[in-house]
Amino acid sequence: MTGGQLKERRGYNHGTPDDLSGVPVPNNRLSMRQIKEGMRLHFECGRSKREVARAMNPPATAVWEYLQRAKRAELAFERARGLDDAALEALLFPPVPPSRCPRPMPNWPLVHRELGRTNGI
Repeated sequence: MTGGQLKERRGYNHGTPDDLSGVPVPNNRLSMRQIKEGMRLHFECGRSKREVARAMNPPATAVWEYLQRAKRAELAFERARGLDDAALEALLFPPVPPSRCPRPMPNWPLVHRELGRTNGI
C-alpha cells in the first residue's frame, strides 16, 4: 500500500475541495435540525447513542458529544423542540470563557531569527 492510499484509508485529505468525495471531514457541526432529531431519537424513542448514530450517519462520538452538551445544559427534548435554532445553539454551544492565567508574549525577534534559518537547525 502506498503512502497516499494509506492516508486515504485513514481519512486524511490534503487535496483540493474536489477530492472530498467519500472522505470524512472532521469537526463539521450537525445542523440544529439534526441535533433535535438525535435528541428525539435518544430521549423520546429510547434509542442508544450508537443506534442514533446509525440512523443519522454521524460518528457515534459526535452523537455522544451533542447529547452530553444537552445534559450539561439541562435541556430536555420537550424544551428543545420549542426553541428556535439560535436559542438551541446558544444553549448547546455557550461562548468559551477567557483564560484566567496570563500568557506571555512570544519573543518575536527570536522567532523571526529562527524562521530565517536555512536548514531549520
